[in-house]
Amino acid sequence: MSQDPEPLRILASPGLSRRIGRRSFLSSATMAALGGGLLAACGGGGSSSTTAPATSGKPLGPPEDRLNMYNWSEYDSPDVLKAFTAAKGPKLQVDHYDSNEEMIAKLVAAKGTAGYDIIAPTGVFIPQMAANKLVEPLNHAWLPNMANVDAPFVNQPWDPGNKYTVCKDWGTTGFVYDKTKIKRQLTSWADFLDVIQHEASGQVSVLDDPGELTGVYFWANGIDWNTTNKADLDACEE
Repeated sequence: MSQDPEPLRILASPGLSRRIGRRSFLSSATMAALGGGLLAACGGGGSSSTTAPATSGKPLGPPEDRLNMYNWSEYDSPDVLKAFTAAKGPKLQVDHYDSNEEMIAKLVAAKGTAGYDIIAPTGVFIPQMAANKLVEPLNHAWLPNMANVDAPFVNQPWDPGNKYTVCKDWGTTGFVYDKTKIKRQLTSWADFLDVIQHEASGQVSVLDDPGELTGVYFWANGIDWNTTNKADLDACEE
């Protein structure tokens, strides 16, 4: 009987880390964004939303002939999009954004007329988007496959009961490096910050995301990345 070589170390809240075991984490480790979700945006424009409020009880009718999606850049395989249309019927119109902030700015500017049926923000942005009526509740009667989603990926603190979201991607933030160039072993975020200021200086690429960038500093220095302490935030910015 095999045993895990060591406990899994993941960057997650204590409550969440207790819900995710090593096996369930590794089985989903190839997925892209921590807590990514699919939502139905407020309808309008060229296509009405395909998602009715959860309390409507409206029966599911035939699909529309077009589905408008707003997703991250380079997340969509053209072959998958074509296969969806071939199998299900609706054509997919996909627009792209490079950050959560860009996506939210467009939805706010559109004032409910953006016309997107599905968007894919990062989970922690959901409460603010819901509070500002940028998304509509899902009708769970139309989502029977929710019953097949593993427990660690539902009912998150930022969307209790999955009122607005279905998990699209799940993963964690990490780093990779070229061992032919970097001769020492990197085992922590403190090591990462050190090496990018020394032997790897000028040869590093990181995600252009404020959560990732500030997170690296906090994780490396043993600071809760949800801190509201002004001294911690000022040190991170510096």
